[in-house]
Amino acid sequence: MAAQHGLSHINLLPKDSFEFSALGKILKWTTTVGRILVVMTEFVVILAFASRFYFDKKLNDLNDEIEGKLAVIEGYAEVESSMREVLARQAVITESGSEAVNVEERISSISRAIPVGVSLSTMRIETKEVLLTGSAGSEGLFAQTLTNFKRAAEVSKVSLGQTSYDQGEGRVVFNITVTYK
Repeated sequence: MAAQHGLSHINLLPKDSFEFSALGKILKWTTTVGRILVVMTEFVVILAFASRFYFDKKLNDLNDEIEGKLAVIEGYAEVESSMREVLARQAVITESGSEAVNVEERISSISRAIPVGVSLSTMRIETKEVLLTGSAGSEGLFAQTLTNFKRAAEVSKVSLGQTSYDQGEGRVVFNITVTYK
């Protein structure tokens, strides 16, 4: 029993009271807090390492999505440029359409004024004017043409440009500018 008695009296705790002193308490608290900080830091590092895989996958997915959408946008680039060209042409046509000449009306007016026996070699229709070059079978037909243009209600002025007589063909060659209202 003596052996048991000796074992029960062994004191493994130090006899000094350093642990209970102010410096001992501060060191004990510092080591405890230090351990907690080390464990928390390791936890944050492990979370950062683990989350890296998640964010790498998400980044790859987003890059793939961007590449897909970029391909679609590049595919529409040609369509967009051709559409812009069409719209630019349409704007020009619409703009000129507001001041457009009714060609059918002008040609109808010219055909009513020109008698049989007068032929036109060129006709240029502009916004307010029509320039005619042609020939008449006689002076009378030429005079009738001028009179018909002067009497037309839609005509404001008739200007005679160059007039000549072609003796080889026996025709009057003329240039007339008809100005419309």
